Amino acid sequence: MYLLSTLATFFLMLAITASAANKPPTAILIPLYLYPTPGAWDPLYQVITTYPNQPFTVIVNPNSGPGDSQFPDANYIAGVAKLNSFKNVRTIGYVHVSYVARHLADVCADITKYAGWASYKTANIAVSGIFVDEAPSEVGAGNANLIYMENVRGAISKAFAATGKDGFTMTNPGTIADKSFYEYADSIVSYESPLSSYYDPDTLQTSKDTSKSAGTPGSLQSIIVTSFTSSEARERYLLQKVVARDIGHVYFTRDPDYQAFGSDLKILVGEVAKQNGLVNTRKRWGRIDF
Repeated sequence: MYLLSTLATFFLMLAITASAANKPPTAILIPLYLYPTPGAWDPLYQVITTYPNQPFTVIVNPNSGPGDSQFPDANYIAGVAKLNSFKNVRTIGYVHVSYVARHLADVCADITKYAGWASYKTANIAVSGIFVDEAPSEVGAGNANLIYMENVRGAISKAFAATGKDGFTMTNPGTIADKSFYEYADSIVSYESPLSSYYDPDTLQTSKDTSKSAGTPGSLQSIIVTSFTSSEARERYLLQKVVARDIGHVYFTRDPDYQAFGSDLKILVGEVAKQNGLVNTRKRWGRIDF
């Protein structure tokens, strides 16, 4: 009996270890709102190169959306093409919905334009999906907000299906969202605020309202901490907590407007890669399914 019990415990531990080894790593989320003047994106290229097994999701944003032209300008073409050359990078295009105040037809037009980047002939500037900013967190009267986001997700899926992509969709209410919205998103930014509001990393991503988001997997959530002013040790501690919670995406920055890269970018990527077990290892995740 003792031997059987010991064997059962042994195989259970093997199963737990295998499950932990196969779980998706926490990805680095980069709101890349900095214009790609020569050298401006180099710090990002450097950390992507330094940690080739660490996944990144990069939001490109030419002009609060794709801009007026069919394709972005030459600097953006060069920058996005370089991002797409890395196997550990997923690029997605920025669209805003102004908390559902923006006309749906205008949103869909932006989505279609981003999907159309795949048709550019002389460089690979195709994006894999859409980042929907200023998204609602409440379903609204008669589920109006939820229906709006359902239409947005439908437009993304349709536009990107034509390019052979699944249309990865990340929405950003910047706060805890009703769990109903997860049906229409692959990831939701459940926190976007300065560090001063980040009190409890262990419980932050679960609302006290049990009808709202309780039980929502951490892997479907994203965390953005802006205006980081604390110590490097504090940053590393919080990042360890985020990865331990299996949060899908994370970004910490000392810049309030996503307009600069500092030494904190190296801390962020290095610590997350370390906690993911992707430093000094042969473990590879390959190209994300873009």
